[in-house]
Parts: sequence; structure tokens; C-alpha cells
Amino acid sequence: MDGESQSRISPFSRGRLGAALRLSISIDVEHGMDRRAKRTFALILLLILACILIAPWTIPEGSAKELDGLVGRIDNESEWEDMNPFAHAVYWIGDMYCHQMEARSFLMNDNQLPVCARDLGIVLGMALGMAAFVRLRITMSPLHLILGLLPMALDGGLQLITGYESMNPVRLITGGAAGLVVAMFMAMVFQETLRRREGETGRHRRS
Repeated sequence: MDGESQSRISPFSRGRLGAALRLSISIDVEHGMDRRAKRTFALILLLILACILIAPWTIPEGSAKELDGLVGRIDNESEWEDMNPFAHAVYWIGDMYCHQMEARSFLMNDNQLPVCARDLGIVLGMALGMAAFVRLRITMSPLHLILGLLPMALDGGLQLITGYESMNPVRLITGGAAGLVVAMFMAMVFQETLRRREGETGRHRRS
């Protein structure tokens, strides 16, 4: 009896899991509003990424270091006072949204980047994910979203509750994976919602 139950349940379970993991990628040949919106979001994310990478090169070498603080508040206002307006704005925003711990950040021009390695990975992943969606039609499931977020959750969670200390390349990669799946999932939901609305509008016009 147990053997029969297992033989009946296992194929069903594998089928459900296979369907949840199925990822569909094709070339998007349509040129509607969703393509324009995705292109706009991709350009915004790429611009944010460019600002993060360029800002350290616009200030004196070694002038932005030891910026450790807390997320959600400005800890280094005095550090930004002598910066040019562009760098001041980028580092101020980074200070608000990131802890800016030097040990967890990459250096360029011997300056910390405005955000930590993990946040840099998130922005990079989101920019790449949205850029891919401009030309591709990708169908994914919530399970793909969870699997993409899991490495970052494990890496960051273990740091929080144990003595484990990650490395910046690992933070970059796990943040990049999370940003990639979040951007792709958001773009997919937006794309399907917009197409359903366009379809409903078309049906109303014909009726």
C-alpha cells in the first residue's frame, strides 16, 4: 500500500515542481507601451549604476573612507560638505539607504563607493534584469524569485546571527542574483498586467 501511494504521489509532485521551475525565454517582437516603459526603467537603473561608479572618481583620492553608519539616517553629512554637487548628492543618497561600512564596500580611486558591495550587486542585477526584459519576453514563477533571493538571505542572515563574515565578491554576486530576479519578476508582472488591460480595452472598443 505504501509503495502504491508513493508511486502515485511522486510523479504528481515532480510534475508540480517541474512546472514551477519552468522558465520561458523568447524574443519580444512587440513595440507597445510595455516596451517603452521597460526601456525607461532600464535606463533609470543604468543611470543610477553609473552614478555610483563615477562618483568616487569626481572627488579627491582617499577622501571618502570610514563612512560606517546605519541604514535609514544620515551619518556623514560633514563628509559631504566639501564635495562637488554631483558627488554630494550621490553619497548623501547612499548614506540614507546603506550602512556604508568600509569593510563591506569596494574602493575606487581609494574612495568607498557610495553603497556597499551587496547594494551595488542589487542595483547591477536590477539594471541587467530590466535591460534583458526590453528585448526578451520572460515567464517565471514565484519560485524563481524565491530561489534568486535565497543566496542573499542566507549570506546576510548568517552574518547577522553567527560569527560568519562574508566576502565582498560574494556579497556582490548574491546581491546581483537578488536584483536580477526582482527586476525580472516585476517587469513580467507589469508586462502581463498592461497587456491584459490593453486586451480588455480592445474588447470594449469592439463591443
